[in-house]
Amino acid sequence: EEGGDWSAVIVNRASAGEEFVDIYSPEDPYPVRLWEASQAYFGSLSDEREMFLPGGRYACAQALVCRQLHFFDAYTVGQVCHIVQLAISKHKILGYSSGAVVPYLYSQSMRKERCAAQQLPCSSSSSASPSNSMEATQNLPLASWDVARRHLAEILEPEMPGGPAFVPLSNVKRLFRSRFRMELSETMLGYSKLSDLLQDVHFSDVCAVKLQRHGYIVVRADAIESSGQVTNEVCQVASTAQPAAAAAAATAAATRHPSVTSERQGGIPVAGSDSNYEQDQFGRQSLETSPPVATPSSPRTAPPDEPVAPA
Repeated sequence: EEGGDWSAVIVNRASAGEEFVDIYSPEDPYPVRLWEASQAYFGSLSDEREMFLPGGRYACAQALVCRQLHFFDAYTVGQVCHIVQLAISKHKILGYSSGAVVPYLYSQSMRKERCAAQQLPCSSSSSASPSNSMEATQNLPLASWDVARRHLAEILEPEMPGGPAFVPLSNVKRLFRSRFRMELSETMLGYSKLSDLLQDVHFSDVCAVKLQRHGYIVVRADAIESSGQVTNEVCQVASTAQPAAAAAAATAAATRHPSVTSERQGGIPVAGSDSNYEQDQFGRQSLETSPPVATPSSPRTAPPDEPVAPA
């Protein structure tokens, strides 16, 4: 597979390539009644034992199939995986909280939207109260527009002439804390996503946010060509540096704890808190390290030890 991943297909099956569902596809082939039923069901949940679903899409789909919900009767596990993805990335029916999939009303994304509307800082705490989120982030001073611009320009300054003029989006907030002892809060500046904040006009002469093969990167403005494309030099460095750094980050994270994010300058985390989950226009997570993986559309069951990547 492209990107070095492996996939398994069933022998003696015609058109094997059509036996898989692309769970990252932005196309929504499902009827309106399915989304209405899903919205009604997840919106009615109040018991935490029912609200919290596994964070991996495949494990989440398996859990939903086991609930024998009537509106999923006609769909395979692979299709339910795709439905879960669209419910998160497009329909705002589901979201993430503390690494679990939950109804959107209780998700970190919803909390961040509320905080952004009030221009309050928001932590990754499970508390739905903006005031509680604000208290959780007051340990470090908060960066203003001017301070954020200045420090981001410093972060993107190469350590040596000809060095890379970019940093993975996932590392920006950590670098603000470690280098400047400041908190970059996108919600305090009116945005629910860091990627949207860095595309504000205030940063147009400082940086640009670009989607590369292995995730989003923040590129210094002068490394962008007049056409708006990243220069070849940056593309080459990003394509070669990020996979190796991601592998090192994965090893370090697995050694400490499978849910701990390993953040290094030039590296990409392989897992993290729910505050890191941002989808692009294709539904892919901005901090995800691996390319889309085909998901079997049938049968409904899967081995109990099926590994599930962090969603």
